[in-house]
Amino acid sequence: MASFVSKWGTEEQKNRILPQLMTNSWQTAMALTEPDAGSDLGKLRTSGVKKGQQFIVNGTKRFITNGNADIVFTLVRTDPSSTGLQGLSVLIIPKVAEGRPNLKVTKIEDKVCLHSSPTCELAFEDSVGELLGPEGEGFKVMLDLMNEARLAMAALATGIATAAYEEAKAYAKQRVTWDKPIIQHPLVADMLYEMELELKAMRSMVMEAACCADLLTLAEKREDKAAVKKWKKRYRRLTPLCKYYCCEKAVTITKNALQLFGGYGVCREYPVERLWRESVIYPIYEGTSQIQSLMVLKDTLKDVAQHAPGFLGSLAGAWAEAKVTLDPVKSSLLHARNELNQAIRRILLSIIKDKFKADIEDLKQSKIQEFLKEFSLNLLTEKT
Repeated sequence: MASFVSKWGTEEQKNRILPQLMTNSWQTAMALTEPDAGSDLGKLRTSGVKKGQQFIVNGTKRFITNGNADIVFTLVRTDPSSTGLQGLSVLIIPKVAEGRPNLKVTKIEDKVCLHSSPTCELAFEDSVGELLGPEGEGFKVMLDLMNEARLAMAALATGIATAAYEEAKAYAKQRVTWDKPIIQHPLVADMLYEMELELKAMRSMVMEAACCADLLTLAEKREDKAAVKKWKKRYRRLTPLCKYYCCEKAVTITKNALQLFGGYGVCREYPVERLWRESVIYPIYEGTSQIQSLMVLKDTLKDVAQHAPGFLGSLAGAWAEAKVTLDPVKSSLLHARNELNQAIRRILLSIIKDKFKADIEDLKQSKIQEFLKEFSLNLLTEKT
């Protein structure tokens, strides 16, 4: 949260808040989700009415991690006439204002996981808050924090999966069946090997995304516009991929680790059942796996629209090169690239069909070109 305040806060806010955060004197929370607004933040109802230099906030937030924090970064609707993602602002709402409670924790969820992390429902009743970042651009401001949080979720999921793998591997070495440790049985060895490979991929993705985040920060400090554009694009692309892949794989790995324990896997005597329970939340919070998929798809189609000739060339190029290369690793990567290209092609054809309400065979080439031109323009000018 400190980097969030450092980027978007006023000098007065930085001087007042950052020392408290850096010394761990204040705890923080982020409040986006509402009873009727989860992934669809455009339905957000919590309101903030400006009064002098402050805002008076009314509404309810749900599933807020650490909701009893000293300050809560809250997304509210400050323009009552706005709809969707327009007219939203980020407010800093303190737990206590002028010596009195400024918000209420009305419920703490009873969960199967994250027992050490309170997940709260918050009620704001004429609560006082102050603006962070530009008024009306709250979604843009919050995206910075959400991207950091999503990368953190990928790292946490990787850590949990690693712990489950290590527990399973240790158990497989000492558990003996048919006169030998079960790690020596081929099917068990294959499971552990597959888990190890997935973990290496997960760590690689997280490290690459974190590296991009650092390079983006460095480019922004140096005011290198070309580098900012480059690393922002790559960071934006990798973040949802990391969140999706690592969080989904964590569930699979912890489940397989539990399987290797046999009946003991579901007994609380061993830690693997807890690791499995912990893993199931990661594909859900800080953006569901389905939302991450849509983000990747949106950015991919933008790239295709912007570089259509290159994409069309790669459709044939990757397939042809995969057929002649003798390097098995390169061949595997080229086949994967070809599968991706074909998936994008099918999506584009589906969009074209929906656009014209006709079978693709009946469309004239000029119509397709007209649509692709319009499609590209819409994507490139669309607000993000």
